[in-house]
This record gives sequence, C-alpha cells and structure tokens, in this order.
Amino acid sequence: MRILLLGGSGSGKGTLGSWLRKVHELPLFSFGDEVRRIGSEDSALGQMLRNAYDPTLPYRPVPDPLSCLVFSKNVKGLTSYIYDGFPRTAAQATFVLQHHPPT
Repeated sequence: MRILLLGGSGSGKGTLGSWLRKVHELPLFSFGDEVRRIGSEDSALGQMLRNAYDPTLPYRPVPDPLSCLVFSKNVKGLTSYIYDGFPRTAAQATFVLQHHPPT
C-alpha cells in the first residue's frame, strides 16, 4: 500500500499519517522533515539541498528535481509507505506516477 497525503499546512496530514502508521504499521515520511534531515547530512544530495533551500528564509519551495530525489531516496526498495506532503506540483505528481505509482 502506497499512501500519499496531500494538503496545505495545518490541514491534518501529519495527524492522519500518524494514525495510518499505527493502524497499518507502515513507515511514515514527512517531506519537510526529510528535506531538513537530508539537508543536514554530509552527502551530495545534502549539499544540493543546502544550496537550493534555506530553512531560515520564508517559504521557498525545493526545486522539483531535488524534491523527486528526496522522495526516491526515502521510498527506494519499499513496497508500502505513507508519505506526507509530496507531491506538491504537477511535475512531481507525474514523476510519482511514472516511477513510484501508488497501489
């Protein structure tokens, strides 16, 4: 089962994701948390995120190609998961459907 939770800030994605994780015992990823976590790593992707995204600035979206890399890194090898906050754009949705179709 692949579940993508979409909605604006404060819409309840995280609350619903936590409940679904408990009920279905699936891994839960939050896009924002993952961007911050990977961005703090000493890795090529971490450096790319730091160059493209500054968490101290007002909302500045992560570019689609980097967003898709973060998503792919998290779900690689998983057949089931819950993902909160991704996709955010039509290009990201197209990427998901082509490379990681929901089940």
